[in-house]
Amino acid sequence: MNTLLNTLYTPLDCPARPEYDVDALKQWINDYYAKLKEIRTFMKQGSGIGNATETIWTPVNPYNKLFEGWQGRFNERFPELSNYFTEAFGFEISEIKNMLILPINPEYTGTFWRQDPDEFGLRMVLNIDEDASTKLLLKKTKEAYDEQPAISARFFPDGNAPDMQQFLQPEVHECKIATTSQCYYVNNVRASHATQVTEANKSFITIMVVPDKTPAVLDKINALVERSLQKYSDYAITY
Repeated sequence: MNTLLNTLYTPLDCPARPEYDVDALKQWINDYYAKLKEIRTFMKQGSGIGNATETIWTPVNPYNKLFEGWQGRFNERFPELSNYFTEAFGFEISEIKNMLILPINPEYTGTFWRQDPDEFGLRMVLNIDEDASTKLLLKKTKEAYDEQPAISARFFPDGNAPDMQQFLQPEVHECKIATTSQCYYVNNVRASHATQVTEANKSFITIMVVPDKTPAVLDKINALVERSLQKYSDYAITY
């Protein structure tokens, strides 16, 4: 657990992502997002992301264990990706709780600091424009927490959330990517991260893969992060 708590960001030593039809994925996202727009509250409850979700992203769940597994026939449309989303991290589909694809809203620019609901975050880059200036930034928490602190707006659905910045160190770290198709780990206990978007209409699509938090799963994540720290020591950010 110390490895997972002290590692704040690292690319992950995962198999290469398979080739897939990017335009077809974007079309699936748009179609499925439109279909689910009327029940967006339902989707927020399933993802736990919070009220800012639809401003920054157009989020869709290709998989949610609570809601009968694969959604929108994603696994039929993109079998190569649906297999990769689990196998890349060494998981079985039975160990996955939720997946959330997060395309940046084309109209959005800005920097939004947050801690995601999953303490030990597993992510993949699905698509990024070659000329995009989008960056992932990170700040360390002032305290070395052992569990996720209630400093995010999502803990305060009625408002009155504290300013997250008062809990964070002032130094901003850039999470440098090893490849534009990488998997990566981001810590949501001892760090907060932000997607910095300086130019609208640039594609940047990631996916959150959220497994069940069992001892066996945590052992798998820990082993993956430890192996990745050796390979990507020049990219890793630690506490």
